[in-house]
Amino acid sequence: TQMALLMLRKSQQENVLEKIEQQIALAEHYIYQIKSSTMRRMITYRYINKYSWIKVAHSMGKHYTADGCRMAVERFLFVLFVLFVLYVVIFIVEQMQNALSHGHILV
Repeated sequence: TQMALLMLRKSQQENVLEKIEQQIALAEHYIYQIKSSTMRRMITYRYINKYSWIKVAHSMGKHYTADGCRMAVERFLFVLFVLFVLYVVIFIVEQMQNALSHGHILV
């Protein structure tokens, strides 16, 4: 039974690693869709390559600072978050309107 447990744990670890690899591939796919090459590079350096903000700035060139890169990426991600929230709210409102128009929700 110890061998069976060991094989089960190994299989579970492999599944977790596979899911992590899939999530990384998905994240890279979304990053490569970013139109701004500057933002794409900063995000890749920071979140894919795991660079510190100082190393991100150094990799970007002499006109970039760690704080400047961090703030630019944070603003970009904040805008994405706000757009996502708006999308979710619009989706929920549309679903509620659809349910109301079909008599699924009583007011």
